[in-house]
Amino acid sequence: MTLTPGTLLDNLSAAFSGRGIPPEACEELIARGWAIWVDYETGLPIDLNDPRSLLLITAAGRRQVESMSVSAGVPHAAPSKH
Repeated sequence: MTLTPGTLLDNLSAAFSGRGIPPEACEELIARGWAIWVDYETGLPIDLNDPRSLLLITAAGRRQVESMSVSAGVPHAAPSKH
């Protein structure tokens, strides 16, 4: 799946805020290093089919959301975590 900048921003923002996204978008985010599957209790990497799996946006993914949001003129689409 090739994501357009707008679709990519929508999917990154959705994942960042905990909303669901299509499996193809998850795969694309993971392939780009912008998300990983983790165990929601321990935060350790885990298989996506595990019942405790959670898609976590990486620091690189957060930076990408912020960068794309600014470029698209969408202020504060993804708040920074300090």
